[in-house]
Amino acid sequence: MSRVVKDDGSSHISIANQLRPFGKWKDAFVCSKTDDLTWNEVELGISANLHSPELICLHPFSRNKAVGFASSEDLVSIWVMLEKILVYGRWVKIDQWWLTVNAVPSGLSFDGWVLVHSLSFHLWSEEVFSLIGSLCGGLEEIDPKTKDWLELSFARLKVKSRGVHSIPRSIPILDRNVCFFAMIEVERKLSNLPLPPSQLGAMTRELGVLL
Repeated sequence: MSRVVKDDGSSHISIANQLRPFGKWKDAFVCSKTDDLTWNEVELGISANLHSPELICLHPFSRNKAVGFASSEDLVSIWVMLEKILVYGRWVKIDQWWLTVNAVPSGLSFDGWVLVHSLSFHLWSEEVFSLIGSLCGGLEEIDPKTKDWLELSFARLKVKSRGVHSIPRSIPILDRNVCFFAMIEVERKLSNLPLPPSQLGAMTRELGVLL
Protein backbone atom coordinates (compact mmCIF):
# COMPACT_ATOMS: atom_id res chain seq x y z
CA MET A 1 0.00 0.00 0.00
CA SER A 2 1.06 3.61 -0.46
CA ARG A 3 2.76 5.09 2.59
CA VAL A 4 4.84 7.91 4.05
CA VAL A 5 8.50 6.99 4.42
CA LYS A 6 10.75 8.88 6.84
CA ASP A 7 14.49 8.70 6.32
CA ASP A 8 17.22 10.77 8.05
CA GLY A 9 14.87 13.58 9.00
CA SER A 10 13.19 13.87 5.58
CA SER A 11 9.94 12.34 4.39
CA HIS A 12 8.53 11.20 1.08
CA ILE A 13 5.46 9.36 -0.17
CA SER A 14 5.95 5.90 -1.62
CA ILE A 15 3.25 4.88 -4.10
CA ALA A 16 2.24 1.23 -4.33
CA ASN A 17 2.04 -0.57 -7.70
CA GLN A 18 4.57 1.79 -9.26
CA LEU A 19 5.12 -0.42 -12.30
CA ARG A 20 1.80 0.50 -13.91
CA PRO A 21 -0.37 3.62 -13.95
CA PHE A 22 -3.45 3.81 -11.77
CA GLY A 23 -6.89 2.94 -13.12
CA LYS A 24 -7.68 3.74 -16.75
CA TRP A 25 -4.58 5.86 -17.37
CA LYS A 26 -3.12 3.15 -19.58
CA ASP A 27 -6.03 4.01 -21.95
CA ALA A 28 -5.37 7.76 -21.82
CA PHE A 29 -4.14 10.08 -24.57
CA VAL A 30 -3.24 13.77 -24.79
CA CYS A 31 -4.64 16.20 -27.37
CA SER A 32 -2.80 19.41 -28.29
CA LYS A 33 -4.69 22.09 -30.23
CA THR A 34 -4.15 25.58 -31.61
CA ASP A 35 -5.60 28.74 -30.07
CA ASP A 36 -8.26 29.17 -32.73
CA LEU A 37 -10.05 25.90 -31.93
CA THR A 38 -12.41 25.40 -29.00
CA TRP A 39 -12.39 22.17 -27.04
CA ASN A 40 -15.96 21.50 -28.14
CA GLU A 41 -14.86 21.70 -31.79
CA VAL A 42 -11.94 19.36 -31.05
CA GLU A 43 -14.22 16.82 -29.35
CA LEU A 44 -16.64 16.84 -32.32
CA GLY A 45 -13.83 16.76 -34.88
CA ILE A 46 -11.77 13.91 -33.45
CA SER A 47 -14.90 11.86 -32.68
CA ALA A 48 -15.91 12.10 -36.34
CA ASN A 49 -12.42 11.51 -37.73
CA LEU A 50 -11.77 8.54 -35.46
CA HIS A 51 -15.23 7.07 -36.20
CA SER A 52 -16.05 6.90 -32.52
CA PRO A 53 -19.60 5.64 -31.80
CA GLU A 54 -19.74 8.07 -28.87
CA LEU A 55 -18.52 11.64 -28.36
CA ILE A 56 -14.92 11.59 -27.12
CA CYS A 57 -14.84 13.73 -23.97
CA LEU A 58 -11.71 15.75 -23.31
CA HIS A 59 -10.54 17.20 -20.00
CA PRO A 60 -8.35 20.32 -20.49
CA PHE A 61 -5.46 20.75 -18.05
CA SER A 62 -3.80 23.74 -19.74
CA ARG A 63 -4.64 26.28 -22.41
CA ASN A 64 -4.06 23.98 -25.39
CA LYS A 65 -3.74 20.50 -23.89
CA ALA A 66 -6.39 18.06 -22.73
CA VAL A 67 -6.51 14.44 -21.70
CA GLY A 68 -9.03 11.89 -22.95
CA PHE A 69 -9.67 8.17 -22.70
CA ALA A 70 -10.11 5.46 -25.32
CA SER A 71 -11.96 2.22 -24.79
CA SER A 72 -8.72 0.23 -24.83
CA GLU A 73 -4.95 0.57 -24.76
CA ASP A 74 -4.72 -0.89 -28.28
CA LEU A 75 -7.04 1.81 -29.60
CA VAL A 76 -4.83 4.51 -28.06
CA SER A 77 -1.81 3.00 -29.84
CA ILE A 78 -3.64 3.19 -33.18
CA TRP A 79 -4.68 6.80 -32.61
CA VAL A 80 -1.17 7.81 -31.58
CA MET A 81 0.20 6.33 -34.83
CA LEU A 82 -1.90 8.90 -36.71
CA GLU A 83 0.08 11.63 -34.89
CA LYS A 84 -2.33 14.44 -35.86
CA ILE A 85 -5.87 14.93 -37.13
CA LEU A 86 -7.30 17.76 -39.23
CA VAL A 87 -10.14 19.46 -37.35
CA TYR A 88 -11.94 22.40 -38.99
CA GLY A 89 -8.83 23.19 -41.01
CA ARG A 90 -6.45 23.02 -38.03
CA TRP A 91 -4.16 20.22 -36.91
CA VAL A 92 -4.79 18.52 -33.56
CA LYS A 93 -1.92 16.40 -32.25
CA ILE A 94 -2.50 13.13 -30.40
CA ASP A 95 0.11 11.68 -28.02
CA GLN A 96 0.23 8.79 -25.62
CA TRP A 97 -0.39 9.95 -22.07
CA TRP A 98 2.82 10.02 -20.02
CA LEU A 99 3.46 10.18 -16.30
CA THR A 100 4.76 13.75 -16.05
CA VAL A 101 2.51 15.40 -18.65
CA ASN A 102 0.93 17.69 -16.05
CA ALA A 103 3.57 17.45 -13.32
CA VAL A 104 5.82 20.19 -14.72
CA PRO A 105 4.32 23.47 -15.93
CA SER A 106 6.14 23.37 -19.22
CA GLY A 107 3.41 25.32 -21.00
CA LEU A 108 3.75 28.36 -18.74
CA SER A 109 5.76 31.38 -19.74
CA PHE A 110 6.56 34.58 -17.89
CA ASP A 111 8.05 37.99 -18.54
CA GLY A 112 11.59 37.05 -17.50
CA TRP A 113 11.83 38.37 -13.94
CA VAL A 114 12.95 35.99 -11.20
CA LEU A 115 13.39 36.56 -7.47
CA VAL A 116 16.49 35.15 -5.79
CA HIS A 117 15.96 34.31 -2.12
CA SER A 118 18.35 33.27 0.67
CA LEU A 119 21.45 34.55 -1.13
CA SER A 120 24.10 35.53 1.40
CA PHE A 121 24.75 39.28 1.22
CA HIS A 122 28.46 38.83 0.52
CA LEU A 123 27.41 37.13 -2.75
CA TRP A 124 25.32 40.09 -3.93
CA SER A 125 27.53 41.14 -6.83
CA GLU A 126 27.09 41.56 -10.56
CA GLU A 127 29.50 38.66 -11.09
CA VAL A 128 27.36 36.24 -9.07
CA PHE A 129 24.11 37.59 -10.52
CA SER A 130 25.54 37.05 -14.00
CA LEU A 131 26.40 33.45 -13.13
CA ILE A 132 22.92 32.85 -11.72
CA GLY A 133 21.44 34.37 -14.87
CA SER A 134 23.58 32.12 -17.05
CA LEU A 135 21.73 29.11 -15.57
CA CYS A 136 18.43 30.72 -16.54
CA GLY A 137 19.24 31.33 -20.19
CA GLY A 138 21.42 34.39 -19.59
CA LEU A 139 21.17 37.61 -17.56
CA GLU A 140 19.40 40.57 -19.18
CA GLU A 141 19.00 43.03 -16.34
CA ILE A 142 19.47 43.59 -12.61
CA ASP A 143 16.69 45.50 -10.90
CA PRO A 144 17.98 48.94 -9.77
CA LYS A 145 16.60 48.28 -6.27
CA THR A 146 18.79 45.18 -6.10
CA LYS A 147 21.83 47.06 -7.41
CA ASP A 148 21.37 49.90 -4.91
CA TRP A 149 20.47 47.66 -1.95
CA LEU A 150 17.04 49.26 -1.61
CA GLU A 151 15.27 45.88 -1.44
CA LEU A 152 17.09 43.21 0.54
CA SER A 153 14.41 40.54 1.02
CA PHE A 154 15.30 39.17 -2.44
CA ALA A 155 17.40 39.97 -5.49
CA ARG A 156 15.38 40.64 -8.64
CA LEU A 157 16.89 39.62 -11.97
CA LYS A 158 15.59 39.58 -15.52
CA VAL A 159 16.71 36.50 -17.43
CA LYS A 160 16.51 35.49 -21.08
CA SER A 161 14.53 32.30 -20.57
CA ARG A 162 10.77 32.70 -20.82
CA GLY A 163 9.76 29.16 -19.88
CA VAL A 164 9.02 28.30 -16.25
CA HIS A 165 10.22 24.74 -16.95
CA SER A 166 13.76 25.97 -17.71
CA ILE A 167 14.28 27.86 -14.42
CA PRO A 168 16.13 25.92 -11.69
CA ARG A 169 14.39 25.90 -8.33
CA SER A 170 17.63 26.18 -6.38
CA ILE A 171 21.26 26.85 -7.23
CA PRO A 172 24.04 25.66 -4.88
CA ILE A 173 26.90 28.16 -4.71
CA LEU A 174 30.22 26.86 -3.40
CA ASP A 175 32.38 29.57 -1.78
CA ARG A 176 35.46 28.69 0.30
CA ASN A 177 34.18 25.13 0.78
CA VAL A 178 30.88 26.42 2.17
CA CYS A 179 27.76 25.66 0.12
CA PHE A 180 25.12 28.39 -0.03
CA PHE A 181 21.77 27.90 -1.72
CA ALA A 182 20.10 30.54 -3.88
CA MET A 183 16.38 29.78 -4.08
CA ILE A 184 14.84 30.90 -7.39
CA GLU A 185 11.22 32.02 -7.67
CA VAL A 186 9.53 33.01 -10.91
CA GLU A 187 7.76 36.34 -10.52
CA ARG A 188 4.07 35.51 -10.65
CA LYS A 189 2.98 37.20 -13.84
CA LEU A 190 2.29 34.05 -15.80
CA SER A 191 0.66 33.54 -19.18
CA ASN A 192 -0.28 30.18 -20.58
CA LEU A 193 1.63 30.32 -23.87
CA PRO A 194 2.66 27.10 -25.62
CA LEU A 195 6.34 26.29 -25.19
CA PRO A 196 8.31 23.16 -26.10
CA PRO A 197 8.80 20.69 -23.23
CA SER A 198 12.08 20.89 -21.37
CA GLN A 199 14.72 18.34 -22.29
CA LEU A 200 16.61 19.15 -19.10
CA GLY A 201 14.30 17.57 -16.55
CA ALA A 202 14.50 18.64 -12.92
CA MET A 203 17.25 21.19 -12.54
CA THR A 204 19.48 21.71 -9.56
CA ARG A 205 22.83 23.06 -10.68
CA GLU A 206 25.94 24.29 -8.98
CA LEU A 207 27.97 27.46 -9.30
CA GLY A 208 31.59 27.48 -8.19
CA VAL A 209 32.70 30.99 -7.20
CA LEU A 210 35.85 32.25 -5.58
CA LEU A 211 35.34 35.64 -3.98
